[in-house]
Amino acid sequence: MSILVRRALPEDRDRIVEIDSIAGREPERLDYVAEFLEERHCFIAEEDGVVEGYGVMDHSFFGRGFISLVFVKEDRRRSGIGSALFERLEAECSSKGIFTSTNASNLGMQAFLGKRGYRLSGLVDNLDKDDPELFFFKDLGC
Repeated sequence: MSILVRRALPEDRDRIVEIDSIAGREPERLDYVAEFLEERHCFIAEEDGVVEGYGVMDHSFFGRGFISLVFVKEDRRRSGIGSALFERLEAECSSKGIFTSTNASNLGMQAFLGKRGYRLSGLVDNLDKDDPELFFFKDLGC
């Protein structure tokens, strides 16, 4: 089986929402996804035609690439889906470096980012109660 990562289309919205367990609980997540689909900043990862994950990257973070969201179906984590999404998002980046963030409590994502060559760049409090947001940077060497 091979993973195909492609730019998501507006008609992919329902397929994305179907796999995103947070979207069902947080209506603002649906608005967020719809906005990035419209702006063509969203990418989906498919395996045998089945959406297994998606990611969002744009250049609104001080003119630099920023991966604002990556979601992989729970039962497909640690299967290469996240890596395939990051590879594509990094390839789409037109700035010299790319940023992303995750909560301090998300140790799995922090380890993943370290393996991909991201390094800690800073911390922001007050986004999620009692769980600071850690920002990471990767030099793309462009």
